[in-house]
Amino acid sequence: MYFEKYLSSESGSSDVYYQLGRSFEQKNNLQNALLNYDKSISKDASNAYAYYWRGSVHYDLKKYDNSVRDWLKFNEIKPNRDSVNYWLAQAYFKSNDIIKSIEFINR
Repeated sequence: MYFEKYLSSESGSSDVYYQLGRSFEQKNNLQNALLNYDKSISKDASNAYAYYWRGSVHYDLKKYDNSVRDWLKFNEIKPNRDSVNYWLAQAYFKSNDIIKSIEFINR
């Protein structure tokens, strides 16, 4: 709680909102995590890790299309990271897109 208050009083930078998103996500407060990742991305659309973790929240909420969209954006900014390719494969599998799932698991 104090961490969030401190960060929110610091500034409105992308990194602050990203850190707030991480804090909320770790507490399983997924809606506030999404809100802060959204703010982080609106401040800096090249904040790759805000996309990565927002994709993680979407995945946890079973919004697989949204998680795919975020992880593809992460891949665009930071190409060929094994962890994101794994999660893309998982999200495609959950969305019943087996061909895409295999494509990303083999990267």
